[in-house]
Amino acid sequence: MSDLSCNSSPEPPRGRRSQQDADHGDQDDQSLYNDGKGIQFSVQFTPLPPPVKAGEKRRKNAKAKPINALMYIHEENSFMNFITLCLTKFKRVELPAALHGGRLVNTPLDMKYTIPHTPLHDIELQSKEDFAEMIEQVTNTAKAAVKVFIDEIKLETEDNDEDDDDEATIVASAAAKKKKETLPEELEQAELIDQLSILYKCEDRSCKFNICWVSEAGQHLHLTHQHLRAWAAAIQDATNDSNLETPPNMKMFDPPSSRNSDNSADATILAKRHLTTNHNSSTSSPQVVVNFDGLAEILSGLHGNGQHTSTGSSRGPGPNHTLTPTNNPATRRALPPKISLEEFCLRYALSQAIHTKLTKLAITGPHALRFVSNDVLMNDGTFAVGELADVRDAEQRWAQDGFH
Repeated sequence: MSDLSCNSSPEPPRGRRSQQDADHGDQDDQSLYNDGKGIQFSVQFTPLPPPVKAGEKRRKNAKAKPINALMYIHEENSFMNFITLCLTKFKRVELPAALHGGRLVNTPLDMKYTIPHTPLHDIELQSKEDFAEMIEQVTNTAKAAVKVFIDEIKLETEDNDEDDDDEATIVASAAAKKKKETLPEELEQAELIDQLSILYKCEDRSCKFNICWVSEAGQHLHLTHQHLRAWAAAIQDATNDSNLETPPNMKMFDPPSSRNSDNSADATILAKRHLTTNHNSSTSSPQVVVNFDGLAEILSGLHGNGQHTSTGSSRGPGPNHTLTPTNNPATRRALPPKISLEEFCLRYALSQAIHTKLTKLAITGPHALRFVSNDVLMNDGTFAVGELADVRDAEQRWAQDGFH
């Protein structure tokens, strides 16, 4: 196994980033990570096994020796530029790489990534959206480092002269063909996402996000991949009025009540609001004064065990009296209807990282989440403070929406 190392820098900027700039990166802008060198990529490339000699058969499950490279790449590099840098480093520039609707097509590469010390392991890396999500997640870690695994796969071609009895080749070709078959609806949705990304590219230099929906009041809503996917799906659905100019009528598209240009204190604001809500609910409860006279009769009525206290008795409950909560439906507030975890995260704009962490904790939805303490989420679920604030805020919104 050989090890390679390089520091790859993108091209210089030319004013506001154009689409061409996005495909090549900005060289003069120093990276914010790893002392200006960029995000650390540990890339492992596994080529196809060498062709078999005449008269021989390939050993089943045979694999070539992987090649490793350490690369530092600026966070503004595009997906295609990243692929080009990798193929150049591994001296395999002859391999074709093309995007259609933002996804790789007719490309003999199977790519996945893992971010160390996070639940993100073996995540698919096959589209511009996957790459953008990876960059967003890795830049939120302390070391800004990610591992990428690239496997060369064999594409099925009309002039394939390989031995049809070569079991390994047949299996690889079938898997590659199945992987590259994309439904027309998926291609249409990917194209809509591309159009939305270009149409709502933020031109406000003071905003740290690339894609924003700006309300009439001038408030910026960051359009994540979840927003774009939901918007594109709504456009495809002919039963609503969504189009490229009108987002779907979903809570995740509601403009924030107050948002400054850099949004740097969002997590703190959410955490303080959740803490204040809990404090107010505990301190604003009215004080109730109960006279002792007749208390025994009231308590005996709650037991439901057939024991009665004579009217007018002032004797309090004895040591064998046990208070149990009432099951009278009239005294209990109805809970909101259950929704799935995926719908919960999509409706309240929770990130993919939060969805992954909740899934690993076997949380099936907000109805189960309300029984999980903050300590469990932070210790067992490795939630950051901002993620915890987002989850509790979404949980509170779900409860409020169910009561309206």
